[in-house]
Amino acid sequence: MNTIMEKKNAVHTIAEDGTEEDEQLHRHMKDVVSASLDPMVGINENGTIIIANDPAVHLFEYSQAELVGKDIASICQTAREVQNILSFMNASSINQQQITTAMTKSGREVSIELGLSLNQSFAGYKEPIYFAHMKDLSVLEDHKSKIEHKETLCQAMINASFDPMFGIDQRGKILVVNEAACQSFGYTREEFLGNNISTICNERDAAIHDEHLKRYIRTGEKRVIGRKRPLVARRKDGAEFHVELGVSEVQLSNGEKMFCGYVRDRTQERLDKQMLRRKDALIQSEFFQMEEKDARGWRKTVN
Repeated sequence: MNTIMEKKNAVHTIAEDGTEEDEQLHRHMKDVVSASLDPMVGINENGTIIIANDPAVHLFEYSQAELVGKDIASICQTAREVQNILSFMNASSINQQQITTAMTKSGREVSIELGLSLNQSFAGYKEPIYFAHMKDLSVLEDHKSKIEHKETLCQAMINASFDPMFGIDQRGKILVVNEAACQSFGYTREEFLGNNISTICNERDAAIHDEHLKRYIRTGEKRVIGRKRPLVARRKDGAEFHVELGVSEVQLSNGEKMFCGYVRDRTQERLDKQMLRRKDALIQSEFFQMEEKDARGWRKTVN
């Protein structure tokens, strides 16, 4: 019984004290407005709200009784302006949806997408009825803001790595790159994103990289993933240098794969090893290849 009563009261209108035909039109309007999942209100020619559905009540924080009889301009000035334009142009609707703001009872400003039309179905009603269709964009904006926050946090974590890092899709296109990669290879972030990862490969590896990637996608046979591999990389100026590459695989929700690679510049490591070898050679020469004279004056080597 309560459910039936709630359904009957889902949309509140001004008192129906007109003819039986007027009451039928009111009921028809109730059905139309109640069927909308998004906020929707009916407005008379003076801009007064004469009917509203529950989503509109929820969005604007008024009770149904408070919302009906209210000037639409006090909630959404743009809706009233568009209504005046339609009336002046004698048009039934404006094709383009309006992105605007509306004000709730508590004074909170919400972003909405607004569509306004003169509904010809109620031509028998005593005055023109305009229907304002609204979509609450604040939820979408909040969701977008959260996504942007997560992306910013993720990028900050990626940038915290001292080693160059790349994220590529299964076609080799660069989707993610950190600051260390830009500094090491000499490209800007904008130059990297969208380009193929073969950009940083030496000439021989660049020619076969895409084929290796396609082979892995096709067969699943791992040759690089999960292992560290020495390679020769290439900077923007064409200079080649030795690196160590580590690659991990990420399975995306859409079924595709993404690959994350960390590149460690081994240039200094190789220089350090060369320096150690030279020092070892010097030590061998100084301390284990000494010469001295024997009793007859001949020189001999002491090991």
